Amino acid sequence: MTTFTFNGIAYERRENGYCFKTENGKTVRIGKAEFEEAKAKAEAEAPAKKPAKKAKRAKKNVAFAATIALAEDKVAEVTLTTNQVNFLNRIPTADEFVQGADSTFYTDLYCDTIADIMNAMVVGAIISTLREKDLIYVEQGKVNGKKCKYFGFTELGKAILKEMGLV
Repeated sequence: MTTFTFNGIAYERRENGYCFKTENGKTVRIGKAEFEEAKAKAEAEAPAKKPAKKAKRAKKNVAFAATIALAEDKVAEVTLTTNQVNFLNRIPTADEFVQGADSTFYTDLYCDTIADIMNAMVVGAIISTLREKDLIYVEQGKVNGKKCKYFGFTELGKAILKEMGLV
């Protein structure tokens, strides 16, 4: 039995050689020539309808790239944009950078530290992307009874800081 669909019409050739087409729920018997013609047209159009493979988008604005060896024979490929590199380059100038890579930074205070090169919305976006890349963790605490978010570096983040020469 051979079946295919072409232009919304289902075609079928059964073992006994009879050919049929089903259109709008109605099945009618057709001649072998009509079946073969529809099959040839369907086969001719099939390669033309295949979607072209999309080329992978080249990463733009890559300012830093590194391959970091992690525990248990795992390797991490990390790329950073210019803004992310600028964000990390300012880490050692922050007042909270007393414990090196083990320091934690209050988000609002760090925004003030780098306000001369980027605004708070950009800082928030960078914190989100660094968290997605598993370079930092973000937690919430309380200072003087008010909620306050802070971030610190994961093991991968600490390795990146070391690779960048910041610690």
